[in-house]
Amino acid sequence: MVDLHTHTIYSDGTWNVKKLLEEAKKNGVTLLSITDHDSVDAYLELRNNDYSNYFSGKIIPGCEFDCVFDNIKIELLGYNFDADKMNLWLQDK
Repeated sequence: MVDLHTHTIYSDGTWNVKKLLEEAKKNGVTLLSITDHDSVDAYLELRNNDYSNYFSGKIIPGCEFDCVFDNIKIELLGYNFDADKMNLWLQDK
């Protein structure tokens, strides 16, 4: 199973990263992307912690960006980027 649109407590999700990974594994997810709003903090946490006991599938870096186009708020999903570079860009914006 694939889930490319999830959120953690780093934006408007209910679960922390560990709990999200546990639930993904329990539900048979093998390809996952954590797409918190305007945040890659989950990926910074993943880099500093070994969660392989909780999830052994593939994780694709992702983020849900809040944008404005033609004075209309939209949410844009982006994937497969360098989390460190994206974090610097988000902090600058």
